[in-house]
Amino acid sequence: MTPSKIVARLLRHQPALFARLPFTPARCILSTRVAIDVLAAFAIPAEPWSVICTAATPAFLTYQETIAALDAGAPPPPPPPDAWAVTAGNIDRDAELVDVASRGWKGHLVAYVPHSGDLLDLDLQAFGRPARGLLVPPVLRVRWPGDARDAAVEGRDETGRVHSVIAYRRDEENQAFRIARDWRSDDPRTRAIVRGLIRAIRTGELPEVVELPEVRVL
Repeated sequence: MTPSKIVARLLRHQPALFARLPFTPARCILSTRVAIDVLAAFAIPAEPWSVICTAATPAFLTYQETIAALDAGAPPPPPPPDAWAVTAGNIDRDAELVDVASRGWKGHLVAYVPHSGDLLDLDLQAFGRPARGLLVPPVLRVRWPGDARDAAVEGRDETGRVHSVIAYRRDEENQAFRIARDWRSDDPRTRAIVRGLIRAIRTGELPEVVELPEVRVL
């Protein structure tokens, strides 16, 4: 099986498997850890990238342009109802290290595959707001442009209409995810999920049941 096909199967099966699991805060940490460990089982190196990610409707971007064009001191108009955006990232530089165990992590984590230059966002679903018209896929594969620090991709429906714009900016300073329990490869729950996905990639089908160990919350 080629590396590209393995990645494609990972992107197909991981959202379905995660949909069966209990809710996990800051799930991008666990989903990225799992993806990196699964790819390692197939000898495909991948690394974690901390990023600032924004998903926005086209109306929000148009509204931003309107605000930027205003004369100094001019009051901004109210945003239209379909102007909506969701951002995750360590924007508050006064809090360089946060307690991810109790207060959440101010960031977004993705996997980067150096061999192919692909960025894999395994938890993009967290940015979707269908009621606001902000539609995103559950996962995303983006060819990262070389040494660039930023990249953006448009989401389109079957008619070609743009319904969302997803932008990424690398944020190497934010490494707080490394203190999270979900970042540990040796966690029994993580190992069980990784085994289930490896089996799914090899067989082409998800296992009917993924046995997860009971987790005691301290």
